[in-house]
Amino acid sequence: MKNFLMALVLLFSQNLYSAGVGIGGFSPFVGVYQKDEQGSSNTLDFKPYISAFGKIPVLKGQLYFRPELGHVFSYKLLSNNKNQSQSFTFVLFNFSYGLFKGFYINSGVGTFWQKIKSVSGSKTFNNGNSTSTYYYPGLTVTSTSSTFNLGIEQELKNISLSLMTYWFAPLNSEKRALSYTLNLSYFL
Repeated sequence: MKNFLMALVLLFSQNLYSAGVGIGGFSPFVGVYQKDEQGSSNTLDFKPYISAFGKIPVLKGQLYFRPELGHVFSYKLLSNNKNQSQSFTFVLFNFSYGLFKGFYINSGVGTFWQKIKSVSGSKTFNNGNSTSTYYYPGLTVTSTSSTFNLGIEQELKNISLSLMTYWFAPLNSEKRALSYTLNLSYFL
């Protein structure tokens, strides 16, 4: 990880077309996990995140390489459970293709590190007509996932607005999950 961060710093220190920072909302694993005791699943759960990116011309004016490093701030897994939280750190290797002035289609691959922290305990949930108690250990676990990324972006002078989707485990029909971000970026 340290070598990767050093490579990213070197990349951003080069003579880029542009670089920038972004803020936005990350919605993880849409419809996959339960978010409250009533059994509702997540849909528009925008968790705050920050990012830094570069924009390197491959074909001037039309195709750009867009590396990005981001972090989704820690948040509770369930709305009323203070014992479990998760955060994400990610690196993206996207390409942006300009369809017309200021409008881009973004596509590429990425790696997400998901960190889940837990204090040991139990939680009781509705399970059909009854309830079930689920136990969780007190530990911190980090998992790594690869993604296929696809999105759109509109640039206006020094800012841009983008909507990106991230397909986790895209080739595995049992583990496949969709996440997305809505991002506002500022070009430095």
